[in-house]
Amino acid sequence: MDINDIEITKKDGRKERFDPKKIERVLKAAGLDEQHVQKVTEKIIDWVKNNAEYEVSSQDIRKKVYQELQAVDEYTANFYEWYKKTEGKSTIDQDSN
Repeated sequence: MDINDIEITKKDGRKERFDPKKIERVLKAAGLDEQHVQKVTEKIIDWVKNNAEYEVSSQDIRKKVYQELQAVDEYTANFYEWYKKTEGKSTIDQDSN
């Protein structure tokens, strides 16, 4: 299966093409070194190719990224998990202005 044929179903139901660069960005943001970023990204790409029949959910990809991170660096995996839980949530009360 060609990776360019795989669509990701987002949490809100939107669909977009699978983009390995997004995985690389989040792994780097979580603090993983370049060597491990490439290794984990390749594992995720292989997993998506082998487990998706043209579509996979973003939730499933997140779970797989977390699983692979745990095997490489538990601290980074925990940071990734925290980041994903707090992503998009503001810590500033918008009504106080």
